[in-house]
Order: sequence, then C-alpha cells, then structure tokens
Amino acid sequence: MKRTGTSLSRRGDISATRVLGLALSIILGVKSAHAGTGGATAVRQRVLAYAKANLGRTVGNGECAALAFQALKAAGAKPRARHGFPTQRDYVWGKLVLLIEATPEGPKSTGSIRDVGPGDIAQFSNVKAGRAHMGHHTAVVSEISDTRLAMVEQHVGGGHSVVEGAIRLDKLSRGWIRFYRPIPLRP
Repeated sequence: MKRTGTSLSRRGDISATRVLGLALSIILGVKSAHAGTGGATAVRQRVLAYAKANLGRTVGNGECAALAFQALKAAGAKPRARHGFPTQRDYVWGKLVLLIEATPEGPKSTGSIRDVGPGDIAQFSNVKAGRAHMGHHTAVVSEISDTRLAMVEQHVGGGHSVVEGAIRLDKLSRGWIRFYRPIPLRP
C-alpha cells in the first residue's frame, strides 16, 4: 500500500515475499530475515516455517527445487549455491553437512547425522529406501534421527502441492542423500 507521495518502505513497495515472510514471522513467532538475526539456526527455522506454511499449496512452478529455492529466499538465505555437483543434474544448497550413500554393506555416512537439523535442505540422487524411490529430488528437513527422515516436499507422486513425507534412512539401498545447511545472506 502506498500513501500519496510516500511509501511504507524506503526501498519502494513491499514485495509479496516480504509480506508473506513478515506474516509468517508474526504468526509463528519467528524473527524476520531482516531483523538482525542472520545466524544459521534462525535461518533454518525460517526455511522450515515457510515450507510448513505452504502445505497444500503449489510453490513456484511446482517442482521440488522451487520449494527449497523460495524457502531460502524468504528466510534470508543464499539461494542455490551452484548447479552441477557431483553431476549436472544435482544442486548445492549451502554448506554440505552430511552425505549418506548406499553401499553393499548398508548406508554409509560421511559426517554426523547429529549435525543435520530442521530447515536444512536434503538433495536426493537415484535413491531407493524401502518402498521410497527418488531419482532426483529436493526437500526441506523437518525431523531427522538415525533411522528416519521427515521432510516437507513438493512434486511427489505426480502432484505439485507441498506435502509432508518421510523415508527410512536405515533402508537406503541405492543412491545418496546430501544434507546442506542454508547460508545466511548476512552474517
């Protein structure tokens, strides 16, 4: 909204993303990305809050990566860092904190599962874990334990709306999952 000759923001009109972020901050009691709380924990809280606030909706173009991209943007985090690691199809969403990969002996971890938390981004490649199959997929972590990953995701089972899902990490028999920590835009 504008008053004649003045605006509510020094930078001009308030964008829809900022309005949504502010509304989420008020409703969920999470500080705004621009309120001077640039720490990784606060950013992760905002990423997860954005994802959960959009349950049942389609974010962006409905692809799985669009949810992560928009959640990072709304949370005041750097967007996808780069494309093409370790293959051209894969995405890097921040600082790598854990890699879990299938081996003939069972799942192998590089890093500690205790370093992954709600609001981190999971990138899947060619994953089979029990009945779950994911060729190339991105999700927001909501909970994690040694055996189970709960997540907020979209573009699942032919649908494009945001849903909650889970997989059994101890049943990983093919592929890998990389967990990334969002990086705040401002330290």
